[in-house]
Amino acid sequence: MKKALLFAVALIPVALLALFLRPSGNMLKSPPMEFKIPAGGDFEIPSTAGLYKTSEKRGRVLFLFFGFAHCPHICPMTLANLSQMIQALPPEHQNKVEVLFVSIDPERDSLTTLAEHLKRFKAPMKAATDTHENLRKITSLFGARYSRIQTGSSFFVDHTSHVFVINSRGEWVETLDYKSPPSEYRQALETADDKRPFSERQIPLKDVTLLAENPDCDLATQAPCEIATSQGHFQVEMNPRPVREAQETSVKVRTLNTSWVPLLLDFEGVEQDMGFIRPLLSPSQDGASHEATYELPVCELSEMRWRVRLVLQKPTGEKAAVLFYMKTRRE
Repeated sequence: MKKALLFAVALIPVALLALFLRPSGNMLKSPPMEFKIPAGGDFEIPSTAGLYKTSEKRGRVLFLFFGFAHCPHICPMTLANLSQMIQALPPEHQNKVEVLFVSIDPERDSLTTLAEHLKRFKAPMKAATDTHENLRKITSLFGARYSRIQTGSSFFVDHTSHVFVINSRGEWVETLDYKSPPSEYRQALETADDKRPFSERQIPLKDVTLLAENPDCDLATQAPCEIATSQGHFQVEMNPRPVREAQETSVKVRTLNTSWVPLLLDFEGVEQDMGFIRPLLSPSQDGASHEATYELPVCELSEMRWRVRLVLQKPTGEKAAVLFYMKTRRE
């Protein structure tokens, strides 16, 4: 009896030690995580030049972007710069490039309206639109998205503003900022066929295991959010807070007692697909953390939940992730 009692007493410190060392995040044993990597692809859509089939455009470099005719700034600037790029080409090269402006506002933008809109620009370009079902399929091919936000009796449209460059083999090879000058579009045109597909140049995210998650800390309002595991301690902090849509946000990641190195963040909308948001992390100047900046798109919902996966890598190349959450609110 005394031996049994002594054994039970001896177990108490062991149990207390195990409790003390218990990870703050929920430890998980799960199959490899899935990460979407948009790869582009062929599509068909009614256009100002008839049914537009990208599969029939081999031999030409295509500049694709999404917008709408009532767009006050981004879309006209993009069309103007692309038009200038085409005009500056030698006449014999102008038939080697196409611009397709896809309207994601079919309620207001008929093909007739779009044809009239294109007359404002000197270079030959095409416009297209379709049902929201087809438009969302096409935008998802390129990790793009758009939202229609109700404002009283009206609405405004928020959309991915990048220009997608598709080479003469039909491969999406580059993504350019809408503010790119005509010279950058010209360079993209001249180098498009020399580049590998965009999806092949992304960091491979296969066999990424989930180490742990912290569902109790909201990255949008709390800092830092932490996950402590037997493989290390991970902190993530966003600024400014609260995190809002259409606002440049910086993120700082700190690690402790681990051989895992922060690689990137992956943002995934829970209630709605919000496109491809995957900022790479770089070491800070003082070497104490890893940092990045990003901007969340505007969502159709006034409240939006996000999964934020911090992807880590060891010197051996092995990858894993820890999972955080946040909720954004539009006031």
